[in-house]
Amino acid sequence: MLARSPARSHHLQSLPFPCCPIVCSTSYLFEWDNGTDLTLAGHGTIDGQGYKWWWQFLLNKIPGDRKRPGLVYMTSGTGLNVANITLRNSPIMHMHFDNITGVHIDSVTIWTDWRRQAKLAGLHDRLGLVIPEDDDEDPPFMQLAPSELAGIQKWAEEETAAGAIPMLPFNTDGIDPGVGAKDVFIKNLTAENFDDVIAVKPCNGDCAGMSMLCTENIVVENSKIFLGVGLSIGSVNPKDPTNCIKDIVFQGASFKYPFKAVYVKTNSGDTGDGIIQNITYADMTIEDPILWPIYIGPQQQKEPNGIGDGFWPETQPLITISDIFLRNITSTGGFLPHAGILRCNASNPCTNIVIEDVSVESRYSNDGLQLDYVCESMQGTVTKASYPLPDEGSDGLCSFEQI
Repeated sequence: MLARSPARSHHLQSLPFPCCPIVCSTSYLFEWDNGTDLTLAGHGTIDGQGYKWWWQFLLNKIPGDRKRPGLVYMTSGTGLNVANITLRNSPIMHMHFDNITGVHIDSVTIWTDWRRQAKLAGLHDRLGLVIPEDDDEDPPFMQLAPSELAGIQKWAEEETAAGAIPMLPFNTDGIDPGVGAKDVFIKNLTAENFDDVIAVKPCNGDCAGMSMLCTENIVVENSKIFLGVGLSIGSVNPKDPTNCIKDIVFQGASFKYPFKAVYVKTNSGDTGDGIIQNITYADMTIEDPILWPIYIGPQQQKEPNGIGDGFWPETQPLITISDIFLRNITSTGGFLPHAGILRCNASNPCTNIVIEDVSVESRYSNDGLQLDYVCESMQGTVTKASYPLPDEGSDGLCSFEQI
């Protein structure tokens, strides 16, 4: 259900929680099934009014695990064009499309009021948040006050030292292509959402009884990201038929204060299998990452209802990861004393992991600390111009040929 804001032209609002069941559901605000050549464009804003939904989610008063409405969804169609709009404060994922061919997204801005999310989670003082007293006033976009930067850094250091995950649990992803979506082109994306900016998903059980269906041929160019949790692959857990993501390119991205930037994640499960293949991250600058700028391994997750495998999960032997290309990536000012996480399973190592002209420095670099990767069961090549160079890893099974 839509409502036009009387104070703002070109500003559409979904109904907030609670609302009458006749006109309010957990469906997406814009939802198409088996559509053809659909366009959502303009120079306006779609506001999900997520605040009360997030609050009810924290209180476990929303039935089911994630039954909150998103903003834009399309399934089983051909041709979706989205351009020149702002999506903000979705109760859950902002944009999601499944089993669709031919998607073009250009000049979309995604914004989540993460400060008010953090306040709901009881983190106002701990993070040094600066929030306008007027509930209708937005905090600054893509900026941090000094107290917020110091608070987030301390929070991340304390949580990781305690084996916890410094994240918010609201699942307000930016754009999630999945269930066999293919031929997707996304460019000129701007995002500040404190969650996955783009999360490419496999079938995850939605393809039961079908032959293997890959989410594939996706290109993402020229992204500008603030306080995001990565341009992400997955998470991918084992399924029957095979969960599959392949032929994905992320290029030309700039990150400021990301929790992760390069993010390839498996998930738990003990039946079926999965494939992550031919994934490229290229031409990226990463400034002041809060956690690891590069993360390939099992998903770190723990939600309020207990879902998730925690801070340092077991590696996944049933997902085959190969042909991952990291090219021309520079990361500076990281908060943690590691270049990144590279973790696969000894019984099914990651293969052909190519690290080409990748340089990672942290705030510890000026103190003479030698950075390293946390590496397990990875095989590939690394250019000598990259820094640091992966060693044999904690399990002795990391093997990178220098070229």
